[in-house]
Amino acid sequence: MHIKNEDINKQLRLCRQYFASGEMNELNEIFLPLLDKGLPEALLTKVDFLMQQDPDQGIRYLLHLAKKNTPMANYKMAMLLYFHPELTLNFNTFLKQAYLLQEVPAISVCAYLAYANQHTELAQQILLSHSEFEEINELTSMLGIDSNNAKIKKPSYQTFKRSENSQHSLHYHNNDISLATVNNFLNEFECMWLKLKAQKSLKPSMVVDAKSGEKIQSSVRTNQFSQLIPTISDWVLLDIEQRIAKLIQLPVTHGEVSNILYYQKGDEYKPHYDFFHPKDPGSSLALQDGGQRIRTVLCYLSPAKEGGETYFPRISEKIAGHTGQLIVFDNVNKQLALLPPSLHQSLPVTLGEKWILSKWYRFNETSYKANLVELNL
Repeated sequence: MHIKNEDINKQLRLCRQYFASGEMNELNEIFLPLLDKGLPEALLTKVDFLMQQDPDQGIRYLLHLAKKNTPMANYKMAMLLYFHPELTLNFNTFLKQAYLLQEVPAISVCAYLAYANQHTELAQQILLSHSEFEEINELTSMLGIDSNNAKIKKPSYQTFKRSENSQHSLHYHNNDISLATVNNFLNEFECMWLKLKAQKSLKPSMVVDAKSGEKIQSSVRTNQFSQLIPTISDWVLLDIEQRIAKLIQLPVTHGEVSNILYYQKGDEYKPHYDFFHPKDPGSSLALQDGGQRIRTVLCYLSPAKEGGETYFPRISEKIAGHTGQLIVFDNVNKQLALLPPSLHQSLPVTLGEKWILSKWYRFNETSYKANLVELNL
């Protein structure tokens, strides 16, 4: 009997819920029939379950699937090795096989790593030669790569290095809130990939209500946003998050889910704080997931042509932003005392549009850790 992909994914999401809550009888009732059918999605889910119980057993099973060229198994193995450099196997061995098998996430990652390794021409060739895939074609168009209607030969796989963050350093603008910037933290590919990821799920932005602690719409914030909850296909996003965490010296598990913010003409975010004020009734609810927001990171994916600056009125700092620029500042001090100078706003966009990656970091681990554990990171 043929099972639709959306039905499989729905059943597997339910299986993950049962596994997380320890409801093994309910899990087996759904999961075992899927495994019996040999469905690749179910086999890879089994890898995740094994990894959380016994990592060595999980890796052995994933290697078994990769040798059989089970769809996405080589890609999954490459991703695991990339984010766990302490393991002795080379991620290139498995990424190459996934690339040769024409798996779309692997193609995207190869282009990403080619850009990161300063091989721009190779990255463009990878994308152009796989334009039959919708996701790749969309990314190629956003990057403005012109094929000139020529038939592009698929390039052979080249060994890639991990994207490095060592060349980036913080440039401080203000000591009161440790306001700093990093130029060209994100490259063109990363900016476009994040925008493409967010475009199809934009919705009106929310704010945390001071009275209830719930998220509500408010005239204080008129832009749109998209939350990026990572899946196995989000190698690029996860790598960016790891690099940010390393740069600001905070564990990636202390981060909230990444947001992409989109501002059109007239959109703004009026002066506000990112910390939760203890006197606000709703703060007790907001603080339950990781405690206080201690640090904010913003990355410009593309600035507005006019307006849209990030402004700190209490310290008279205005940052216009440029593509790839990162901004970081503290919301509280080391004793968790609130920092009033962290008051900031996104000034109204007067021409063009503005895209930003936004990520908040808490004092403790957040529920976002569960997403990373599920991905074996």
